[in-house]
Amino acid sequence: MLVIETLLRSLENLVKALFMSDPAVLKVTIIDTDGMELVSLAKTFYSGKKDALPPMINQMQKFFDQFLPFMKKHPNDQFIFSWYFNALILFCAGSPFGSIILYCEKGVNEGLVKKLLRNAIGNFQIVMGPVFQ
Repeated sequence: MLVIETLLRSLENLVKALFMSDPAVLKVTIIDTDGMELVSLAKTFYSGKKDALPPMINQMQKFFDQFLPFMKKHPNDQFIFSWYFNALILFCAGSPFGSIILYCEKGVNEGLVKKLLRNAIGNFQIVMGPVFQ
């Protein structure tokens, strides 16, 4: 039980750090490899909204890993991609253990978010690695 609590606390701290990184971040979600939400944090006005994006993003991550490995500089590099909508930008980074998704307003500092997301997915792999070994 202590291991699970420690794991959840680590994931919550990771989500909080990303959430607080820029005022334009609306929601941060960590999903597992099946697209189920593990941990999430959202601004009050955005928190009640459910969407079908996490399972779809999970499938896209699998597609990228399977069919586009030549785009990676190193085999351990992770794909970080962004989708641009009218009033929203989605950033996603994946790992063999799941994905981290950021929902952001248009005014977000994209370079900062991508850099933080790259660091966060590395930390996510460190935290989740022992669980899957």
